[in-house]
Amino acid sequence: MKDFLGISLSLACLLHCTLVPLALLAGLAWAGPLEDERFHKVLTIGIVLVASWAFTHGLTRHRNKLVFACAVIGVALLISALFAEHRAEILLTVIASLLLVGAHTLNWILQRQTPCPTSH
Repeated sequence: MKDFLGISLSLACLLHCTLVPLALLAGLAWAGPLEDERFHKVLTIGIVLVASWAFTHGLTRHRNKLVFACAVIGVALLISALFAEHRAEILLTVIASLLLVGAHTLNWILQRQTPCPTSH
């Protein structure tokens, strides 16, 4: 559930970053409010919170450092994108979103393959 939500938010971020500028270029009025900086910040906060929740749980279970590294780099790039100029923002967001989707997917797979720790 956590990773599905993380994948969904990361894909929403990717689509938002790539499709909204195209919609604005096409003159579609509905895309205007989605370009608001507050929307970016709220989406980023949601992604960071879900990533923290999902990857902390996953790391304690499967201990895969690659998943954690991809997640940390993805979150760092996503936060950096908030402060970048527009072209760099798009590039950083696309890379961050892809890293986070990959990390959430691998996290989900590894958790399914790792037995739950039992308490004695």
